Amino acid sequence: MNKKGISIIGILLLLAFIGCAQSIDMDAEKASIEEALSNCYHAVQDQDWAALAAVSTDDMMHYNHMGDKWNMEDLKGFFTDHITNHTINISNVNIHVSGDGSLAWATVDEATEYQFDGNPVKENAIFTFIFEKEGTDWKVAHFHRSMPSPTM
Repeated sequence: MNKKGISIIGILLLLAFIGCAQSIDMDAEKASIEEALSNCYHAVQDQDWAALAAVSTDDMMHYNHMGDKWNMEDLKGFFTDHITNHTINISNVNIHVSGDGSLAWATVDEATEYQFDGNPVKENAIFTFIFEKEGTDWKVAHFHRSMPSPTM
């Protein structure tokens, strides 16, 4: 075999090794994302901003159903100024991970009750989350709250 043939075989073996080395355990990634999502919801419910920061990217953004765009400080300010007695229940969690394992997204149904400026509120919402991988941790980079249309 000539040198060119050996080089091609070497390159193919290297590519095969890299492909095997980068295989992603999707079940483990989804479990890690589900834990980050749970931690995010507990942090918001408890207004534990340090805990929320721990599971969020530095440039995390929240877009709400009213069209507001909030960073961490905006979110903290709104909740601190207006929200008390907050309970959140989530269901229908669907998590998806990109093929290379660097990006993930999830959809979540939420049922929440809280006091807004002392007035009771009970709502259902649908959230979409985008997660980025930072080292070995999944972080919330973006989330969007949508409200279902009122039934007549």
